[in-house]
Order: sequence, then structure tokens, then C-alpha cells
Amino acid sequence: MMLKTSLIFNKISHKEIVKFTMGLSLLLYSRVSIIQAFELILKQTKNEKSKEIVKNILKEIKSGSSLSKSFAKYPDVFADIFITNLKVGEETGEIAELIG
Repeated sequence: MMLKTSLIFNKISHKEIVKFTMGLSLLLYSRVSIIQAFELILKQTKNEKSKEIVKNILKEIKSGSSLSKSFAKYPDVFADIFITNLKVGEETGEIAELIG
């Protein structure tokens, strides 16, 4: 599966990833729940590859997975430092501040 995601998601631009993470950070900073934030982002995402990632992360979160573990399934898209920041944010309750 990892090979498949590597091939599928290589075409997501750095600009789009930054836009996604900044949007997520702003929504969470505004006290929107993580699930609501992902649902809003999903509605606004136009790139099909990005939309599939957001949909899969949302599914993982709804089934009880942590945010960091859900993002970690896409190492070709999200850098290790980003995943580490998510873990710290989950532990401290400051996700929005650490990813934005």
C-alpha cells in the first residue's frame, strides 16, 4: 500500500500542502473540532489526490486513530517534523499552534 500511495500522491504540490496545513491550523485555532475541520477542508479541496488523503485521514480519525498516526500514513506528503509536531500538539493540546 505504501508504494501505491507514493505513486498516487507525488503530484501534490508543496504550495497545496502548506495551504492545507495553514487552513487546518486556522480552523483548529478557531475552536472548530478536528472532525468538522476536516469535513470543511474536504468540501473545499479541489485536487482529487488531496481530497482522497483528507477523506482517508478523516475516516481514520472518526474510527479513533490519533491525528499524528493518521497523517503518518502519508510519509511522501507530510514531513517527519510535521508528524512530530502533531504528536507534541496532541500531548499538549496545542495542535493549532504547532502546525500553523
